[in-house]
Amino acid sequence: MSRNKFNNDIYNMYEEECLKNKDLTKELEYTKLENKNLKYELKYQKDSFEQKIKTEIEKASSSLISENTMLKDKLNDAYNEISRLKSQISSNNIKDYQIDKLINQVNKNSTNSGIPTSKQIRKNKTYLTGPNTYNHRERKFKSTGGQIGHKGETLTKEKLETKIKENRIPTKKSSIT
Repeated sequence: MSRNKFNNDIYNMYEEECLKNKDLTKELEYTKLENKNLKYELKYQKDSFEQKIKTEIEKASSSLISENTMLKDKLNDAYNEISRLKSQISSNNIKDYQIDKLINQVNKNSTNSGIPTSKQIRKNKTYLTGPNTYNHRERKFKSTGGQIGHKGETLTKEKLETKIKENRIPTKKSSIT
């Protein structure tokens, strides 16, 4: 009997363990299923979160992208303007150089070049007319003689003779003594 009882006890323990194993197997399957569902839910939320982030980034960056494009266009316009101005400056420098070269050629004479005086080109001075061509004075528009507001005095023959008699003729002192 004791052996029977012992076998019964072992058998009962075995049955209990089998039941526990069966319960744990069901629980394991339930946990696996729950884990699988959670993985899908996590993947869905991750995809949804990534999509939300992507749309928010696109919203925020769309204005920046358009502003960036506009600034790039302005920068390209500025570079084009700079290159245009550089070419204009270089053409002006070339023109200035050519003008200076021609002016120097025209202004050369026997005093500032190797040209002898006999070969010097004489310039026509047709622009100098009238009585003052010898001293190159320009004509003033004032009338000759006394000017308005000045007291005029004429030296007559009688006044000159009296000065000569009185020996009051002003003379320059000569430097030779």
